[in-house]
Amino acid sequence: MGEVYRDPEWQQVMVRRGKSKTLESRHQKRLAVDLFLWKDDNVTWDCDDYQPLGEWWEDLSPAHVWGGSWKMRDCVHFEVKP
Repeated sequence: MGEVYRDPEWQQVMVRRGKSKTLESRHQKRLAVDLFLWKDDNVTWDCDDYQPLGEWWEDLSPAHVWGGSWKMRDCVHFEVKP
């Protein structure tokens, strides 16, 4: 598992680095988690590997969001709308 909680200072760093477009991340509210899948002893960043999990997550509830569905894809990101 990756990042679960992100404090406001780190969120500002993420925005400056271009890793996020918002200062109001769901990670700050503990409504998001980054989950990493392993393939051949390495973390995979291939969105195709996350597709089944992302689709399953979104099918569980209309409040569930998978970052792989976004225009700026974040395939490791899973969140719940407040």
